[in-house]
Amino acid sequence: MTNPPFRSQVLSIPRFKIPQYELEGDGCSTKVIINSIARFRLRINSSINSHNKPTVDPFSLSIIDPFGHTIVVQRRILSSDLLELTYQPMSIGEHKLTISYNNKIHRQLIIDVIHDETNYLSKLKPFGPGLQRAIAGVPTEFYVDLSQQKLINPTINNNHIQFCLEPSYHAEIDYEQQMATVRYTPLIEGDCPIHILEHNKDIQHSPYIAHIKKENILHDKPHIHITGLSEKIIIHRPVEFEVSIDNPFDDPTYTLHIEILADENPPSVSVHRHNDSLYKCSFIPKTLGRYIISIDYAGIVPENNPFYCEATQEKDIQLTGPAVNNQCLILNEPTHFYFKLEDFLMKNCTEPNSTYESGYSSNDDTSLNSSITDGTKEINDDHNNYQVTITDGHGNKKSNVSINKLKENMNDNVRVDFTPDEQILFINISCTW
Repeated sequence: MTNPPFRSQVLSIPRFKIPQYELEGDGCSTKVIINSIARFRLRINSSINSHNKPTVDPFSLSIIDPFGHTIVVQRRILSSDLLELTYQPMSIGEHKLTISYNNKIHRQLIIDVIHDETNYLSKLKPFGPGLQRAIAGVPTEFYVDLSQQKLINPTINNNHIQFCLEPSYHAEIDYEQQMATVRYTPLIEGDCPIHILEHNKDIQHSPYIAHIKKENILHDKPHIHITGLSEKIIIHRPVEFEVSIDNPFDDPTYTLHIEILADENPPSVSVHRHNDSLYKCSFIPKTLGRYIISIDYAGIVPENNPFYCEATQEKDIQLTGPAVNNQCLILNEPTHFYFKLEDFLMKNCTEPNSTYESGYSSNDDTSLNSSITDGTKEINDDHNNYQVTITDGHGNKKSNVSINKLKENMNDNVRVDFTPDEQILFINISCTW
């Protein structure tokens, strides 16, 4: 006996009907603030039939950021017909919200994640001649410092920054050393508005207005040369350099412009014009860190503009004598040291309330200690105040300090006598004018 062949039958599988639902809350709105805790709810507001009341269990939701990464979404069932979802967007731009039912995509929404415009201040720092002035037909450029923005978000790219010039001149944009360089050639005289956009909105002070002048250039355009500007500079020390210009314009209103960008307290610049083609310039860095210097003549910049300098600290008052030359002092035995006033006095200093100081420790002769207590010894000379402080390891001021200024054959040396009565002593000398 043989068995009949196996028969297959196509069964009609009814389609799942998706219950009507609605989304509630700001977390699914078209605008969500970056880094905020966003929350919204999915609520079922009708049932398919009275015998089989639907629940939120078959619903699933996912959010994809602009870079294709899935954002973690916390899911919490508040009731059989109410689902709460919480997430935190970490990127600016369009996010895709997908709502699925029984693992089948039902609906997709776009959520636009933006900055908090009420508290957001752009970290971009635009500067350079092309934002202010130029000559028609002559290339110029300006810059946008991106370093502060990179510190806040190292992974951010530059796609959210746009530049718009009116008229629409062709512009070249280079990104290098956390700096955007924008080069363009204005074609007609007049005002040229320049928009710098971040996330499709003008940053503060944008648009910038560049004033374009017309000049008959009968020979080669001016060329700018910089000499004496070092990459390494010392805080509180004058930085001097020269700027020479080949083929300057006959119009005396065209002058040299220098702009300095610093992390804080950018210094003022002194510019002295010796003749039509030579300028002597100087400034005094007030803080440690990076300085960016843009130099231009009538909107024309030299090669390798802008220039980078790094301000560092250096001992401004050098100490000599047995107290600092000997590697080890004898406890309770008098000793002394010298310092030269002429090494750090600047009679013509234009920076008021500036302070130079140098510190030495009995166990580390390169340490700095600027604490000055009530026992500080002071010398007043030609309206300058010199302070010598010797403290122990706990910051207590030592009173056994004798200071004598020696002028005869000592090249204005000052001698300081003291007796080391502690294993650790700190010597600090400061000059304030």
